[in-house]
Amino acid sequence: MTSITTDARADVAALISSIARRIHDCEQTVADVAPLSSLEVMVLRDIERHRDTNARDLARRLSLRPSNASTVIQSLCARELVHRVPDVHDGRVMRLQLTDAAVRSIADVRTASSRLLTPHLSGANAQQLRALLAEVEASFELACQQP
Repeated sequence: MTSITTDARADVAALISSIARRIHDCEQTVADVAPLSSLEVMVLRDIERHRDTNARDLARRLSLRPSNASTVIQSLCARELVHRVPDVHDGRVMRLQLTDAAVRSIADVRTASSRLLTPHLSGANAQQLRALLAEVEASFELACQQP
């Protein structure tokens, strides 16, 4: 097996960044809310994936400073996309939950993103795409844990 060069890895990173920008631009035309920053979208997606998370865990997963996570969460709460709910076991901990408006917007954005990518992924089935996504995500998680 041939090792991947630094240039090749940089090219992959640039391609991922470019695709992410295109998807983000597409999402902005669909969402039934004011445009969201890339960071706000990341936070919403994290809350969607990790139901009833808290700000500390979210910040850790997204490699954010707690103050930055707090600022984004406050913005999303003000826009009525996220609300804080006291933890049932520890009232000092606030859990983050998506509002109904956020759930609807995420569904609309997913549909638009899917339409955007369908022509480019038509040769793959759902199982192959999930496996590829899991492999890439695991790789990045491992890479982020290494010093």
